[in-house]
Amino acid sequence: MEDIPALEAAITRHASKNRADADNAWRAATLAATVVRSRPFACRNEEVAALYAYAFMVHAGEPLAVEAGHLAGMLVRVSITEISIDMPAAFLRTARTA
Repeated sequence: MEDIPALEAAITRHASKNRADADNAWRAATLAATVVRSRPFACRNEEVAALYAYAFMVHAGEPLAVEAGHLAGMLVRVSITEISIDMPAAFLRTARTA
């Protein structure tokens, strides 16, 4: 791990209550996007971020019907600011099984 404070900031940011429509999917997507953009690891930041989002959703009682890897490709697009956090959040919402 290269940047521990960046990872701690990502974890803090996802818990924000500042957004009225901040559901678990949005918080998980925010966590993943922050990890991807801060690049705390030497490599595979998108895969790790996808696993964080997946684990967050499962821990929140909203398991997903897809594997974490499906989110990683979308997070690549977030990292280059091609899409916003809202797209991965929408993906997570539709992938919920509960």
